[in-house]
Formats: sequence, structure tokens, C-alpha cells
Amino acid sequence: MGAKFEPNDGQVLHGLGQYVPTVFGYTDAENWQYVSEYQTGVGHVPVIYAAYQGIHPLAAMLDSTDLTDIVQNHGYPYYLNLGLALYDETQTINVTEILNGDYDAQIISIATEVKSIRVPCFVRPGFEFGTGSSGVHSGISGPDFILVWNHIRSVFATVGVDNVAWVWNAVNPDAFDYMSYYPGDDAVDWWGINYFTVSQMNSSEPFVLDAASHNKPVIVCESCPIHNGGTGNADNWADWFVPYFGKITGHAHLKAFTYISDPWDKPGFWDEWATSLIDENETIRSNYAAEMGDARYVHHKSHYVLDLTVKKPQWGRVDLNPEPNDANAPNFPAGTLVTLTAEPNEGKSFKLWKIDDPWHPGDAGYIVTDTNNPIAVLMVADREVKAVLKCGGGMEQAIPLLVIGMSLCGVVARRARRRGR
Repeated sequence: MGAKFEPNDGQVLHGLGQYVPTVFGYTDAENWQYVSEYQTGVGHVPVIYAAYQGIHPLAAMLDSTDLTDIVQNHGYPYYLNLGLALYDETQTINVTEILNGDYDAQIISIATEVKSIRVPCFVRPGFEFGTGSSGVHSGISGPDFILVWNHIRSVFATVGVDNVAWVWNAVNPDAFDYMSYYPGDDAVDWWGINYFTVSQMNSSEPFVLDAASHNKPVIVCESCPIHNGGTGNADNWADWFVPYFGKITGHAHLKAFTYISDPWDKPGFWDEWATSLIDENETIRSNYAAEMGDARYVHHKSHYVLDLTVKKPQWGRVDLNPEPNDANAPNFPAGTLVTLTAEPNEGKSFKLWKIDDPWHPGDAGYIVTDTNNPIAVLMVADREVKAVLKCGGGMEQAIPLLVIGMSLCGVVARRARRRGR
């Protein structure tokens, strides 16, 4: 469908949730304990990890979530599934204040951090929108939602953020006219849906099919069994997980999911819901691990290979920093930032870099240019980068650099409101 960060047909991005701020009783160590236990139990590292931020200025004071820390300091450069909450300190969505720019400083702060971490980021402004949906953002009308959506996108644009895919994330879309909330195909990259019950999976089918009619891939943004004992009940493999994965495999355009592995029943958090920790029950854990072993699911790799080919050595070379430990097997740990410097020979000069979009390989319409030298490449996906040199007569020669790796071609308001399922 040509969407940003969309994997090839037949592939599904594996995602995990979710980072819970300390204001809700979770420490950073506990958050990463659950991630480690999940990855060990499943035997694979998810590509996507979910977190939340609030656009109200007070959110920055109360929310301990550090997106840079999530991406840089826990072994893998997770792509982010980022929910943006719209509430102020009174749990009200003040549309006038948002549109007047009262929250812009906080939005800019979030956008700046997202830009700086470089990894792909699925951003969900006003996730679970829809009057009557019983979602987190059910208290906003369709026209107002569209205005706020466009305002947030425009602020991100002023920061120059280019590593974002905009996700239009509904819940219980059968309960309201979801298209009255739609900002338009040009303003949306992915459609998102949340699944906590089998009835939600069934009732959302028209929404999922409608995404295909708009030529949009679908991401399951939040999901886990919350009833009948959650993952503590082995029967939920057949009752919840089988229809869940059936939904994913039954729709070719459903290309990403985020499973929430959390102890919801932890006292003081959301204890009317059952635990969804994937290793709570051995039957569920082993079956889930087997499902993730299917070739359709895309997981993070621990290392990426950088292969340097110089077509015309008489024109120049490309230097790498850091250099690979083994020139014959130039592996870099996932998330390594490699600086590329084009070094023209005498009589030649640097013109620009041509940078391939890893999500649209070989498509000239997605190639971008950069006249800076050196540039830095984050080792998180397959892509081709070419240094274009020229001589005095104006001739050009591309020195290609091929990075071979993965074959991919909340906040206060989030937890203060209760949701009916």
C-alpha cells in the first residue's frame, strides 16, 4: 500500500507494550523486567515497543517516560508506538487551548525528542477517539478531533520530523460514526485498532475492511486478553489468542501488532483487569512462542551487516566511523550510528548523498538527497546509500554503500480514565 514503515506483503511487525510511568506505581526496572521476561519467554525481540506522552505542559512534569532511554539503553533500538494524550490536568480536552498554541511547547519537546532518536515512530494522537466508544479520548467530537490532529501534525512539521508514521487509532468503531473523525487519506499513514475482547475483534471487522478501501495498512496498537483470568487461564489460548492471530493472518493489510504483556491486576494500577503477562501460563507462553516462530512475523535482529562497494576507486572512497571489527564480516550492533564520510580523490569533489528509503527499496520516488558530508546512518533496517561525486567537467559517479540487515521490504490521562470493555 506504500505506507510509511510498511513491511512487505506477507510480513507482520512484532510489537510489545507498554512502558508505564512511575506515577502509576511502576519503576523503570519493573518495566524492563517485563520486557526481558517477555523476550525470553517468546524467544524473539519485538521490533516495536509502546509508550505514551501527554501534550499538556503538566504531563512533562508527571510522566517519567524517557523515549531516548527506551531506544538507546536497553539493548535494541525499538521502533516506538507512541500514544499522544490530549488531556489537561483536569482530564478535559481543551480544544481551544490546543489550537491556540498553549500546548505547543510540550508538543515541540516531544517532536524534538522523536526526531533525535531517529528510529521509526508510529504516533497516535488522541488514541481511542470516538464519542460513545468508551475509549480514552471518547470526550472529543469528530470536527474537533480533526482540527487537533492537523494542529499536532503541523507542529511536528515545524520541527522537521521525518521518522513518523501517523496512526489513526480507534477502539469500538462500531459504536460511532468513525469516518466523521477521519482527517483524510493525505493526513493518515496507518489505521489502528485495539483488541481486548473477542467481541471487539468481531465488531471491528467493517473498520478493518474499510482501511483496505482507503489503501491503508492496519496496526493493532494495543491488545491483550483482559477477561476470564487473562493469561492465567490456559483456556484463553483457544478463546482469545486463536481468534486474535486468526484476525491478523486473515487480513493481508494487517501488518503490525502490539501485544501488551503487563500485570494489569497489580494493586493500584488497573486491577479490575486480569494479568496479560505472556509467561503467566506455560500453555499460552509456548503456543505464543510457536506462533512468533512463523516466518510472517518480523523481529529485531541483534546485528546488522554493512557492505561497502566502491564502483570507481579512482574517484574516491567512503570512510566509516566506527570501523567494523572485521572487514570481512562488518557487523554492527543494532542501533549503532555509523558516520559515512565521502573522500573524493584529487580533481574530484563531493556533490551529495542519495539515500534509499528502507521501506520502499528501489523506488526512486522515495529516495532523498543530502548535501551534508559526513552523514550518519542508524543501523536498524536495510537501505542503500550512495555518495555522488563529480569532476571538474561536471560528470558524476555514485559510490554505493549498501547496508544489509533486516528484511523489512500512558501518560496521566492514559491511566486516570477508566474504560468499559
